[in-house]
Amino acid sequence: MINALYRELKLELADALMSGFPRKQSVRYRLEHIWNGYIHWGVANPDRQTVLKQIQVWSGLTQESKQAGSAPFTEIQRMAEDAVTQRIYKDIPQAFMQAGLAALAEMTMDFMVREPARAEMYRTSGFEMLWAGITRR
Repeated sequence: MINALYRELKLELADALMSGFPRKQSVRYRLEHIWNGYIHWGVANPDRQTVLKQIQVWSGLTQESKQAGSAPFTEIQRMAEDAVTQRIYKDIPQAFMQAGLAALAEMTMDFMVREPARAEMYRTSGFEMLWAGITRR
């Protein structure tokens, strides 16, 4: 049942991130699209975001569920490969970069909820911090 919930949440998240994904745009533009989708989804669905985070570290999550959960995100993987090929990203392991993105996104969401009048400033500042932290430029 938890594996089914994981798949459902990942599909919901994929819909939020991949809807209107700008495949032909720059890496920065694509990453910002993903960032904005994740931030908006997390702020709108804090309980679902928390549950997804907890399931992802659960030892009972099957390999089949992990593969099914990652399948809708192939464009994100392609974007990361483009960034590496173009030498945009620093030489940082992808798993470490993804963990940093998740931590920065959670912090950004927390501040947006705490101070709704400044939510857009936090969203854009969070992305600028991410971009500055992972890129060579």
